[in-house]
Amino acid sequence: MTENLTRDSDLTTVATYRRTIGASAERVWENVLDWEHLPWLHSGSFSDIVCNGAGEWGWRAQVRYPGGDHQSNIELLTERSADRYVTRVLDGPGAGGEVWTSVKGVDARKTDVVVEFCARVPEGVEPDSMGAGYVALYQGLWDEDERMMQQRQLALDKLAAKPVSTTGAKASTELIELGTRADLRAKLPLRVEALGQQVQVVELDGDFIVHSLVCPHSLGPLGDAPIVDGEVTCPWHGYRFDVRTGRSCDGRRLRLNAGVRLEVDPQTDVVRLHVAAETATKASR
Repeated sequence: MTENLTRDSDLTTVATYRRTIGASAERVWENVLDWEHLPWLHSGSFSDIVCNGAGEWGWRAQVRYPGGDHQSNIELLTERSADRYVTRVLDGPGAGGEVWTSVKGVDARKTDVVVEFCARVPEGVEPDSMGAGYVALYQGLWDEDERMMQQRQLALDKLAAKPVSTTGAKASTELIELGTRADLRAKLPLRVEALGQQVQVVELDGDFIVHSLVCPHSLGPLGDAPIVDGEVTCPWHGYRFDVRTGRSCDGRRLRLNAGVRLEVDPQTDVVRLHVAAETATKASR
């Protein structure tokens, strides 16, 4: 990681934004290094990103903005010993600007952040007006980031609280009757939670399909993601999965939880959901 970061003395501090985030410092730093989420979680501010390098030191990437051909190269550098990081715009809109953010954990579920916006103020432009635009933008970005961090923490907490058998091993399977095919069809889409896992039953081309509602990449929520051409896309990072097979549609070595399946009793027409806990993955970045 980067140490001894220095500010450009030619820049003017046009605004300072302070906020207490409802997430731990661990979640905040995880989010800081997560360049992939920008065009997905923040689709109103970014339309695409191409990373040119990343690590604990930060990342560098080319970003595109919605509604035009505008793009910038930006870098984010961390200085963890000082609990801060800087985001610099290297070219394109806002070139030369720096955003300095300090991160201080308050407790296991709260973190204070202080964001300073430093820019070259064009002649005839009021610094306060320029700063107000930065604050409005970052307030929206932090709103979206905070929701993601809180949802991820809840998902991690749920994983940690999965049922445990008396022998100390995770409970292995659960069998749930969903009714006859006619009964089930009337309730679709149907969400079910078993052994700490959230799954959804849908019908595709006359077949009943069950798939996990949690992305295996970083536990992103798939519950509100539409199924298009048999695929579901995570709203946090854009990872796509085939809901029939659970396989990644992006060539990644990830898949939706394979421990869920449906079976239909040929005599009673009753549909049963099988959930196997031992195949669950503990996703992390």
